[in-house]
Amino acid sequence: MKRLLSIIALVVACQASATNMWYVSRSAAPGGDGSSEAPFQSIQSAIAEASEDDIVKVGPGTYDQDEIDDGYMKSRVVITKRLTLEATGRKDETFIVGRKSSAADGYGADAVRCIYAGGHQATIRGFTICNG
Repeated sequence: MKRLLSIIALVVACQASATNMWYVSRSAAPGGDGSSEAPFQSIQSAIAEASEDDIVKVGPGTYDQDEIDDGYMKSRVVITKRLTLEATGRKDETFIVGRKSSAADGYGADAVRCIYAGGHQATIRGFTICNG
């Protein structure tokens, strides 16, 4: 009986900590649900749906479309939870591209940073991150 209770407790614990995978493709059709069959078009859409410890898998492409205001400046990607952001292609195929400011020093109000993680424990793998 003790062994059966231990097995049940282990199964319940594993179900409670299930990790979801969300998918992003730059060439996806609008209105995707983040599944591998109907991925989101933007990284930020997947992050918005993800929960703590989820994995966001990002297909090859250049991601430069979002501009999220995090209260300090604009960013392409804002991570507000512990998750993994992972490119499915090679790093020379998957880019998150910011934008330098038109100001002489490159830090004006029109600049867009690539990623803001705000102290959250995010793991980011396999990207080329440039211009911000």
